[in-house]
Amino acid sequence: MIRAGLLCLLVACVAAGAQADSFATLKPYASCEGLVRGIAIKRESRRSVDEPPWREVTAKGVIYKISVIDGIRTVYAWPGKEPFADLKVEASDPAKYAADKRELQRIFEVVAQSEGPGAYTTLKGRGYTGQEVVKPALGGSMLAITQLFFDADKVVVSIYFPNVPELGRNFKDHGEFVKLRAAFMKGYLDCIGRHSK
Repeated sequence: MIRAGLLCLLVACVAAGAQADSFATLKPYASCEGLVRGIAIKRESRRSVDEPPWREVTAKGVIYKISVIDGIRTVYAWPGKEPFADLKVEASDPAKYAADKRELQRIFEVVAQSEGPGAYTTLKGRGYTGQEVVKPALGGSMLAITQLFFDADKVVVSIYFPNVPELGRNFKDHGEFVKLRAAFMKGYLDCIGRHSK
């Protein structure tokens, strides 16, 4: 009984230690400010140490497990408005990162096919690769999703742009949303670039 208790305590300490190490790596990806006119961090939360070291991703009715050893969620919004961007930064298990990345890329491509031609794009910049889908019109639960991979840190960043009620928005139409999202992404990637120098 005591041995089992000590073993559980040891496992918990190792997990907490791994999470403490990864937090310093994740923080710059989750704390960028001043990305686009007036938008700010509305809330930030850390992934609980009690959560399993993976997350489930469902695509076409199939559930996949993707490794996650730590994570931070940051929500961006204008004052008094609904969230504009919901950003999730996750540290993968280094031993599983390459396989997780391939699986996430494949799943993203499959899901993106339903959005029609021109909605899906691949991304590549200094220190990152990624994918994004921008819907051709306002509608559905999400207007756009961006997925970024930072291989050096084994970090996956997922940015969701939810479709919120008109009164909760800071844009009038789809064209304005596209411009604001592009400015947000440019600001975010510039911020990450400054941190990685």
